[in-house]
Amino acid sequence: MRDNALGALFSQYAHLRSNFMTPEENVKLLSLPDHVTLFRGGQQANISGWSWTLEREYAERYAKSGATDNRPLLAVVTSLPSAAVLAYIEKDGTSELIVDPLTITIETGDYTNIIFERL
Repeated sequence: MRDNALGALFSQYAHLRSNFMTPEENVKLLSLPDHVTLFRGGQQANISGWSWTLEREYAERYAKSGATDNRPLLAVVTSLPSAAVLAYIEKDGTSELIVDPLTITIETGDYTNIIFERL
């Protein structure tokens, strides 16, 4: 339900995306290179999701601290067009990029340059 709501929000109201970010975050979103490498830490049950980061180390820490199955997993997406990034949020110097999970899943996504690493 939540994923459908977020997808609808970002796709139907694209002109309001900048309201989701501070002015500084919006500038960072617009200044991303044409293609980015993103990381997401977790475990097999939750490796797909909306929140990604530019910082590999942060994703690795998140995976190791939150893997209740004791099998932390890192997803690495390379060459993702920055146009696929819906929002850029920064907290404590760490980036969180919002990307529709359907954009980068192996099964249904447009961008399949994704690898998984066990940590």
